[in-house]
Amino acid sequence: MQKQKVKPSSVVCDKHSLTACRSASDPASLAAWLGSYTFGERAPETPWEYGITVFAIEERYYANISVDGGQTLRMMASVQGNAEEITLVFMNNIPGNRHNRFHEGDVLLTLRMARGALHTTWGALTPVLEENQAEGMHFVRQESEEPPTREPGFIFGN
Repeated sequence: MQKQKVKPSSVVCDKHSLTACRSASDPASLAAWLGSYTFGERAPETPWEYGITVFAIEERYYANISVDGGQTLRMMASVQGNAEEITLVFMNNIPGNRHNRFHEGDVLLTLRMARGALHTTWGALTPVLEENQAEGMHFVRQESEEPPTREPGFIFGN
């Protein structure tokens, strides 16, 4: 599978991109996505935990993404989309990252709200277990009293 890419500060994607990239981004409606999302799977003898925290800085939306299991991934993505669907686009690695698998502009995944259920379409970031790699209901929103506005450890650049 060829990695999907998004041009920085744009939602225009090439022909291999996810549907969300082709739609117009609506920053005003992205506030609905502020918060934390988790997904876990258990590969043989190794539990894997995936975490996404969507936050805003000066009316721009970002996500810190963590993957913990047989390897440790820490990265930051831009958030593009609207109230129904967001696409997380790789920006850079952040402290604690131990692998350089992604490049700026890689579409990591898309989250879509449909009929009250949160659906995941994987991009360059995929789960370990093959049965979890299909589009489906993987991530769960974590309830919080206040959505984050700034994530600790946030870093611009590489």
